[in-house]
Amino acid sequence: MNPAQCAAVVTAAGASLRMATAGKKEYRSLQGLPVLARALLPFVSSDLFFRVVVTVPPAQIENVRLLLAPYAPLGNVIFVEGGSTRQASVRLALRALAESAPSFVLIHDGARPWVGADLVRAVLECTRESGSCVPCLEASEAIKEIDDGTSIVRHLDRSRLRCAQTPQGFRFESILSAHEQAQTEAVTCSDDAELYDRYIGRVSWIPGAPENRKITWPHDLGGA
Repeated sequence: MNPAQCAAVVTAAGASLRMATAGKKEYRSLQGLPVLARALLPFVSSDLFFRVVVTVPPAQIENVRLLLAPYAPLGNVIFVEGGSTRQASVRLALRALAESAPSFVLIHDGARPWVGADLVRAVLECTRESGSCVPCLEASEAIKEIDDGTSIVRHLDRSRLRCAQTPQGFRFESILSAHEQAQTEAVTCSDDAELYDRYIGRVSWIPGAPENRKITWPHDLGGA
């Protein structure tokens, strides 16, 4: 695939509230590298993307640039201040790409430092063929729907359920349009795939990678 057609967004503008006193998770060290650097490397070290946008908290662009510079090539990276939610941050990142609009874009969580180059390439190829792609894992535990109190109201069929990962890939103009429509209608979705499904159409999926975990709680970093 022509790299001039492809861009990526790596999101790292959140406040990491669930990390409590452990600090912003994307800045933490993981085996000698910042988490964000590990999440970014498969995108900036490949020949697949002409531009990578990293979303960061307000007023932290220079700090994040200095954090990443020793570990990742930043020649094709631009930094964008994020919004108050992940959805808002992705929308701002997509707008930053609009002037040199790619054909396809992959959107990845900066808190997923174990993403592999093979998965990135597989998602990109599926996106090229289908217009959208989400890597998914089988649900490993029984999934229940609950009410607002203490009752389970539905026992879901685990064989038809999947846990979505990132990177998620889309035709650029389609996912940008979906984000703009969601802002106009004040609609919030759980991820970019849900937005795409709501405004554009069905989303394709491929098998995800068990090692492509997301850091949410301090213990997710293990001994790092």
